[in-house]
Amino acid sequence: MARDLRNRHKTKKSGKQRIDYPLLCFDCETTVHGELLELSVYDLRGNEVYHEYFKPRSKKWPTDIHHITPEQVKDCKPFKAHRREIQKLLSSTHFLLGCALNNDLRILQRHGVCLSQRNHTVLDVQSWYWLLDDPSQWKTRQQTGLAAIAEHYGVDFGSGHAHSASADTRVTLECFRRMVEIFEERYPDNGTDAQMVLSGHDNLEDTQASLQRLNKRYQQAYERAMQHHAMYNAGGYVNVIQREQGYSIKCSKGMLIATPNVIFSHEVNDREKAEKELREYFVHKQLKGLTGIFSLDSADFDYIKAYRNEIDQNKYLKALAVKEESAKHRQGKASENLLPKKTATDQKRTTSATRSRKSRPSKMRAATQAMRVAKKEAKR
Repeated sequence: MARDLRNRHKTKKSGKQRIDYPLLCFDCETTVHGELLELSVYDLRGNEVYHEYFKPRSKKWPTDIHHITPEQVKDCKPFKAHRREIQKLLSSTHFLLGCALNNDLRILQRHGVCLSQRNHTVLDVQSWYWLLDDPSQWKTRQQTGLAAIAEHYGVDFGSGHAHSASADTRVTLECFRRMVEIFEERYPDNGTDAQMVLSGHDNLEDTQASLQRLNKRYQQAYERAMQHHAMYNAGGYVNVIQREQGYSIKCSKGMLIATPNVIFSHEVNDREKAEKELREYFVHKQLKGLTGIFSLDSADFDYIKAYRNEIDQNKYLKALAVKEESAKHRQGKASENLLPKKTATDQKRTTSATRSRKSRPSKMRAATQAMRVAKKEAKR
């Protein structure tokens, strides 16, 4: 471990020492049923601060991907024996790095590790790769695998093989370092934040602050790229299709395959806007009782062919803002869901306690009962 990248201090409650890391990169390997087999964690300097194999409940599983055999882990302890140690380690940082990291987070959650997204920032090399790759690829927004990303940046798996936790974690960290360099070239700032992150500065607080500023700039660039992606994919075709009773106007991303029912297809810049405006324009020609079916003639066809529109940038900016708010709301919900789920016994206890509280008489009811008892005694 690199001593200059950890900060030992005593907590107020327990008085024990705790080690904080500016960033932790990790990867885990599982069985086909999602049982943990291996976990590897690296710090920002490239030191493997944790590595362990786990014995699952399953007796057999495919080994062609991660090459972890049942014989290899038969003498290992189950994950629950290491859960507290792993929880403490992953809770000692604000930044978690990985490739397709949400999958690993869900697996750890199912195994009882709680990581609140309010306290952690997730950095995923898949999203970084999409942003920093050739802008012409923004239209596809594919989720590229780690092997392809490593090949693109010239990162070698070395003596380890792909899909082993240690090799994948080391390669993920190395790819991220390359991405930080490229990001600084394409989105230049003062350069100090990238340098501090790449060098692994001695001061923990300064390194965390640099990561926060770097991530903020990345998020801004990512949002602009998402806007570009949405605007690029807004274009499409207006298709006039013959139906049994009339004609329908349907917009699509690509041109529909020529069939006898497709009268013609007309290219537009914003297909959603085109479908809305054309349907509103021909609303008076909509057949009664048939939604989306219109009585069109040759003059109407000429109007549709001559129709043009432009992309409304404000619409996409607003949509992006709404999407961001929805993402924040989902993160809040996700952080609540990351809390340990109640067992059947705990739920039964909670239900019993709730029933007992509901069954307790109120103060007024208790006073009334006391008065009745006092009257009965007085009559005697």
